[in-house]
Amino acid sequence: MTRKVDKTGLISYQSNKYSVPMAYQQATVGIRVEGEYLIILDLEKDNEIARHPLTSGHGKVIKNNHHYRDPAQRIEQLEHTLRELVGQAQADALAALLKQSEPKIYKDQLAGVIQEIKKHQPVTAELLDKLCQRPRLSATQVRDILDAYQAHPERLSLAEETPVQAPEGQLDAYRALSTQEVSHVSH
Repeated sequence: MTRKVDKTGLISYQSNKYSVPMAYQQATVGIRVEGEYLIILDLEKDNEIARHPLTSGHGKVIKNNHHYRDPAQRIEQLEHTLRELVGQAQADALAALLKQSEPKIYKDQLAGVIQEIKKHQPVTAELLDKLCQRPRLSATQVRDILDAYQAHPERLSLAEETPVQAPEGQLDAYRALSTQEVSHVSH
């Protein structure tokens, strides 16, 4: 039997949907049932590309999340790409911060940061240093920070200037309040 993989990487079988690796999106695949499993086959190579436990009922979606990730994209390749984009020292610092902040989804975070840095080219070494100094970092934060600095590049130079001091006299009223003794009256 064969099935057509839809644009979301799913096939239908007995009123339920089962995931297939995204490389097979819109392709025709073979299926067969072995015991309590649905086996999905590459028709050209005649090898198994997915295995799912059969489910009863109707309208259920059975997914293998690895079908939606590119298995050929290894962490080492991503780290190498980041080094090429920003240089060894900053790439290592960003990677270490991402790994510490999001260890379970490090690979996805790394891919997201690379995408954002490419989108916002050129990213200055100064801005990358600011990212590396954060206590935690995620791809979403990198996106938001790069978007903000792209919209207002003056923010980076303003952040390095000395803080603005309030003119003498404006804080006198506050100082007077904070140093006053407060007496509590008991009733």
